[in-house]
Amino acid sequence: MMDNKPTTGSIETTAAAKKKFAEDSLEYNVKHSDKQMFSKLFPEYVELYEKREEERKVVPSNTGEMNDIFTFGAGFVALLSILFAILRFF
Repeated sequence: MMDNKPTTGSIETTAAAKKKFAEDSLEYNVKHSDKQMFSKLFPEYVELYEKREEERKVVPSNTGEMNDIFTFGAGFVALLSILFAILRFF
């Protein structure tokens, strides 16, 4: 699979693309394959996928605080820009 030799019907991809395809294949197999068959053959991979999904759902508690700080900062910069634009004409 990581070989670069051309074969009949093969396509050329970069190593990064191959890595991305490999990472995405677990999600695809769990969501789109015949779940009974896939989970019967590879229960450890179904558990791994479910564990990763649970970890993704956990959001650090300070994420909202950081967004509030950036929102305030952006609003403040916008207000200053408007004030300087107005003062430029006086």
